[in-house]
Amino acid sequence: MITNVKTRLAMLIVLMCVLCISCNQKTDQVLHLEKSALKEIQNIPNKLTENYNFMFRFELDDNDVIKLNEIKYPYYKLNGNKTKIKVQLFLENDITDTNVSIIALQGNKRLNVSVDGDTWYSAAVLPIPNKSKGVLEFYVNWDRNGEEELILFPIIDKIGTYYSGVSAGIVRLFIAQDKEYNFTTADIMKHKIVENKNTKYVPVLEWLNSNNSKIKINMTEDGMAYTTDDYQKLEISAISYETKIDLMYINDQGETELLAENITLQPNTKKIIEFKNDKIKKLLKKNSRHFVLVLNNRNEEMLSDYLAVNSKFKNVSTNFQQVIEIYPTITP
Repeated sequence: MITNVKTRLAMLIVLMCVLCISCNQKTDQVLHLEKSALKEIQNIPNKLTENYNFMFRFELDDNDVIKLNEIKYPYYKLNGNKTKIKVQLFLENDITDTNVSIIALQGNKRLNVSVDGDTWYSAAVLPIPNKSKGVLEFYVNWDRNGEEELILFPIIDKIGTYYSGVSAGIVRLFIAQDKEYNFTTADIMKHKIVENKNTKYVPVLEWLNSNNSKIKINMTEDGMAYTTDDYQKLEISAISYETKIDLMYINDQGETELLAENITLQPNTKKIIEFKNDKIKKLLKKNSRHFVLVLNNRNEEMLSDYLAVNSKFKNVSTNFQQVIEIYPTITP
């Protein structure tokens, strides 16, 4: 009798633990934070410039994350059996009251985010008042056996054409697995490029209409971008070297989709990618803001590219991560 009671009690405890864990998994929900979650600070450390009206920067603020600086471009490694990483997002807003949605990926897979390390969400939204400066601390869950890229994407409202395909807008960090990386000279040499004053390192992204003309972007009164053109083509401008790219869809709810992979960009040749079957229109049906990410040198190719710089095969890294918004089409 006593044995049966103990067995039932043990089963009840296990069930309660399972239910508790389930309650903490809200991974189909977006966390809406109060503005007080942004801790005010006087100065942002290692700030690169004073010229931006809106600035963000990420730091991995975790004692179990080792920053490796033996080469020009730092990368990271985890101690022990780490399954979550603490991140700091520094923000400075000198434009208008706005919000920032925080999205995290491990390679092509969305990561859940948390502010307490216990309850997890698909994304987090933080209000950022005008004339504010501060830091938000949060966690991302991490698969030690997964891909080696941590991608952090702060989606900022009401700043017009910020995601127009010209600047990166996202951060991609290489986090090494617990293994040896034995790159051959050939692995590193394939990232070599011949540089001169006309070298183009990073592509620009542009949407094209049916006439292969750049679409016209308009602005609403509250600073949101839209177009009156129908479009299904993405132009990737010419760069000076050969590389392979992946295209990823992501929205501000944390939904992702791999649109294309291993597309070759030839040197000094622009690339036009056409989305079939009204793919753009189908994506826009979701009640979100929508983006396409274009990334090259996935996973350990990031590290071999860094090593090419360290070996003086080129002056700068050619890892890139460009983003362009999928603008809603509004008929006049």
